[in-house]
Amino acid sequence: MKNLLKNFCWLLIIICTSACTEEINWNGVYIYEADYGKNYADNSMIVTHTLTIGDGSCNLEEVGYQTWNVILCETKVSENVIRVNFKSYEDGLLKNQYGNAIYSVGDTLFSMTSDKGKIVTKWEKHHSSENSVKEGEMFIKVE
Repeated sequence: MKNLLKNFCWLLIIICTSACTEEINWNGVYIYEADYGKNYADNSMIVTHTLTIGDGSCNLEEVGYQTWNVILCETKVSENVIRVNFKSYEDGLLKNQYGNAIYSVGDTLFSMTSDKGKIVTKWEKHHSSENSVKEGEMFIKVE
């Protein structure tokens, strides 16, 4: 009986450990609409960020107020966190359309953490980090 109880406890530990370390499938499409308020002409300044993650592919499209970027990225997954790292712009270059090298290859633009069914974004090198909100629920998985 003592051995049976001991084996049962080990089985519970193994099940709990494997359930807690199960990786999340991050593949899909995520949307974040950033509202930067209004400009002096009272026009809304909204930028839509669309992150698409697939097997071996990642791109971040940003369209909106004075913005049009497509960034090719790489992802690094560790348990319930995914890091979105800069690879290049859509044209394969490391400079944006204005000739500025804002990011270096491998820079972490932002990370997303799955926390109790919610996705928490933490801005790092991405230009959106200039905003006062550095971390919070931003991206929503739509596909």
